[in-house]
Amino acid sequence: MTRAQGRSAGIAIGVFCLALLGATLKPSGPAWSVFGNALWVSLPFLGLFLAHGMGPLSALAELGLRRSPRDAFAVALFSSAPMAATFALTCKLNSHISWSHLLLIAAIAPVAEEVLFRGYLFKQLYRRAGWSFWSAVGLSAALFGLVHAHHVFGQGGARLLAEVAITAAGGAFFAWLLKQWSDNLWVPIGAHAAMNLWWEVFDVDSTAIGTRAGNVARLLFIGTAIAMTIHRTRRLRRSAAIPLASVRAEAP
Repeated sequence: MTRAQGRSAGIAIGVFCLALLGATLKPSGPAWSVFGNALWVSLPFLGLFLAHGMGPLSALAELGLRRSPRDAFAVALFSSAPMAATFALTCKLNSHISWSHLLLIAAIAPVAEEVLFRGYLFKQLYRRAGWSFWSAVGLSAALFGLVHAHHVFGQGGARLLAEVAITAAGGAFFAWLLKQWSDNLWVPIGAHAAMNLWWEVFDVDSTAIGTRAGNVARLLFIGTAIAMTIHRTRRLRRSAAIPLASVRAEAP
């Protein structure tokens, strides 16, 4: 690792820890939850300025937020269809749902988490600090899982481990989506938001552990998103190969 790469990693991890600390120390309540999520979105801009001297527009591009959200909409829509259908057949609607909580869970939180964990921490370690893909995924996903551990505090070690492991696996999946969709952060944001939306609309579980039907639905979502991603990758490779083949055919 070069000195510049070490500096990038150090600043990224430091700013990330500052974001976690700020969100942890905030008082409880819906308004402060919005504050914590706003902190997670804003501090990466500070980190990018300190590490690379980036202004707001350059930081937006670095985070993957200046890309088109069209692909994100397609992935979210088609991947969530089998999930929503499974929930409709196996679960009741959540009778305790509130619009403010739904907005927080299905819109605000996915944006904040993806900006901090994938757009900032993962990308800075992988793209800027020279870490391997799996090293950057491993750290960011493990931290993502640990941050959600408070949902099952006091419910036993097995549930704590399951919550952390499942959430960390989700973090790894979102990082893979980000890489495969050419660093378009809107794609993991869309997938994250759609998954949270249906998990909240239907009475599945208050944690990420879920029920048997919930986990089947989640696997259907992930499988559909992976299939769409692989299809896109192959299509792009074929499109790139056609001009090359034409050039070779025309060469004397």
